[in-house]
Amino acid sequence: MLIKKFLILILSLMFFVGIPAKPVLADACSDCLNAYDNDPKTYNTPAECAVACLGGETGGLGNVVNPIPTSSSAPGGGLIILLNNILRLVFVGAGIYAFIRIIIAGLGFISAGGDVKKITSAWNSIWQSLLGLVIIIGSIALAALIGQILFGDAGAILSPKIYGPG
Repeated sequence: MLIKKFLILILSLMFFVGIPAKPVLADACSDCLNAYDNDPKTYNTPAECAVACLGGETGGLGNVVNPIPTSSSAPGGGLIILLNNILRLVFVGAGIYAFIRIIIAGLGFISAGGDVKKITSAWNSIWQSLLGLVIIIGSIALAALIGQILFGDAGAILSPKIYGPG
């Protein structure tokens, strides 16, 4: 029963978070088509707008652009980008894990029915998850502070630059 409620909660969150994205996509497509109507020689044709905005011939996803820079001028830049991405993935994964634990503990708290052991267990789980989030955020803030003090750049530890010969 608890798993069913949890799945319903997650699916409803996914549904309601996905709804605001559709008008933004529609606005981008209408902007593309309006620009074509005003100056057809410079802007995309309606078919190109459909491919770019609505995902016409691209499998329904449209144009997918990698937001992470993939080139670096410094030697060893690829390694730093890889390690930085792994570090970001770990932080995001830990945050999502803590969020899910808080939700499950909250559902356990709600379904405790006055049982002192279940209530205590749920509170302990909530506090441990919150403490984990504080440790994650604190580690990022501490790395930025140490980088600012020692190197004069808050991102020096989190996004280091490796200089090689040449």
